[in-house]
Amino acid sequence: KPAGFVTATEDPVERTVMELLPETMKHLDLKPVGRLDKATEGLLLFTNDGAFANALMHPKHEVEKTYEVWANGYRSGAEELLRKPIELDGYKIKEPKVNLISVRDTGVRLEITIHEGRNRFAFFHSGAVSDFEDFRGID
Repeated sequence: KPAGFVTATEDPVERTVMELLPETMKHLDLKPVGRLDKATEGLLLFTNDGAFANALMHPKHEVEKTYEVWANGYRSGAEELLRKPIELDGYKIKEPKVNLISVRDTGVRLEITIHEGRNRFAFFHSGAVSDFEDFRGID
């Protein structure tokens, strides 16, 4: 999915990922599986199998999602903060797997694997990284 499209089947204002499907596939009643924010680029699956979509998305199945993150404002060792479980809106979020890929000046490239979408918000609230430039799904 390129940036600039919302992950929805329809939207009265925004361009949706459905516009990206070729005409030859539009009759298949496909739905996007999961969500990527409007500004996020990454792989997005489509299916017309509701049970399959649920098996991938429901937190009880613990399907891992891996993201590659480029961020400014990196402080040495800050990735350790991302590895800790936190509570968000009264819900304890399972700790993500975090791999430091590279560091340049004050920027960092991380690989973060989560089990549920709520973790994305945890990245912003953890204080580990101060300014996300890009949040790009890679798996």
